[in-house]
Amino acid sequence: RKFLCDFENCGRTFATARNLRLHQRTHTGDKPFACEFPGCGMRYHRPAHLKRHQEVHSANQ
Repeated sequence: RKFLCDFENCGRTFATARNLRLHQRTHTGDKPFACEFPGCGMRYHRPAHLKRHQEVHSANQ
């Protein structure tokens, strides 16, 4: 079963509902994954992007 993005002019399909939900955040601007490093405030729509970002803080310590 394929999961179709129903946002206007998109039409992308995904193999899993999870991947569709992650993709739909690119349309809505929802960024639920926040960096908790003091004073940072960066937010991401994918947990992997937050994890990659957090390496910046780890390298600076």
